[in-house]
Amino acid sequence: MKKKILLTALTVALLCGNSVFAAENLAPTAVEITASSEYNADYSGAASVDGVVRTKDYMIPEWFTDYESEADLTLTWSSPVTVTKATAYDISREDSNVKEITLTFSDGTVINGGALNTDGTPVEIDFGKAITADSVVIHVVADDDTIAVGLDEIEIFDEAGNNVALNATATASSVADDEQEFTQHGVAWYPETYENLYEAENAINGEAVAKRPGDGEYEWASLGEMTPSITYGFTAPIKVGTIVLYDRLNMNDHVMSGTIEFSDGTKVDFSSLANVGSPLYLDIADIETDTITITVTEYGENSANNGFAEVEIYTEHFENGKPIGEVEETAAPETEATVESEAAAAETVAEESAAAEETAAEEEIAPQTSDAIAVSAGIAAVAGAAAIILGRKKRS
Repeated sequence: MKKKILLTALTVALLCGNSVFAAENLAPTAVEITASSEYNADYSGAASVDGVVRTKDYMIPEWFTDYESEADLTLTWSSPVTVTKATAYDISREDSNVKEITLTFSDGTVINGGALNTDGTPVEIDFGKAITADSVVIHVVADDDTIAVGLDEIEIFDEAGNNVALNATATASSVADDEQEFTQHGVAWYPETYENLYEAENAINGEAVAKRPGDGEYEWASLGEMTPSITYGFTAPIKVGTIVLYDRLNMNDHVMSGTIEFSDGTKVDFSSLANVGSPLYLDIADIETDTITITVTEYGENSANNGFAEVEIYTEHFENGKPIGEVEETAAPETEATVESEAAAAETVAEESAAAEETAAEEEIAPQTSDAIAVSAGIAAVAGAAAIILGRKKRS
């Protein structure tokens, strides 16, 4: 009987394959978040657990030219599309304003869209008719205050309202270098962290600054504090295996080290927090707690309003940025021999399961323990898998 149970468990493992799980960030489940201070409502402590980390993706890259006052962005489709309107978003900067945008399609149609909104909000351009083309040249002309012209986003819609620009290939007459000094995102500061921020494809990446939900910078910033603290409170104790910290992403505020205190009095020190917004993984010894307080103890000399862009809390332990034990599910190619082998194994297991049930019927029924319940579940899973495999074999 033991051999049959072992075979059943082994077959369940083989049929089910590798287990896959995703670690859950428990920080957003905190019911109370209190900070020693907040710069303003846009930089509240709650923003440290909003799930938005200020990385390259947050920056929402744009198409930016190399100090050009006029430039062309060409979109090309693999086959003709029929379109009726466009929406254009200017770069929301005082030194990059489009005073005129023109779209010239491959069928010869020219559409003048006029000036774009300098605050980056969308401008809709109605074509007045359906246009069928496989490419369009978008010409932008800057005003006199512009250093370099470009676009945050261009959307081109078909008759069904689909943004077909997302399916195009983009090329540009000019693209800014990532290390230009006039960039607003500190690319020249850390060029190895942000690459291809201004390429042509960024004008059709589906993102625009004006489309961000809500206001603020999605990070917690203190009000002039060098050593601020923030506390997360939970309704019930949680087990902590990993805490991930992200510093505020700017050239001044830099949290260099600090302490994390749990409700049982345990304290964990941290240091080496990078000033580029990259994550710092801290391994925690499975501490059970209902509060977590993070306090800054050391900071950069240019700091003014220290805080954190994001804080993540996990039960799992991490290695190389992934939960330990997490695997990617892979499926082996199925062959006729594999199907026959699976069917044979399933038939054997089904027969053994039936025999086991007959034997059990003749014996005294014992109360189910957790182990017995697990075995019963395993037998049911195998029986189901056997039925699926046998059915598949009959259809082939």
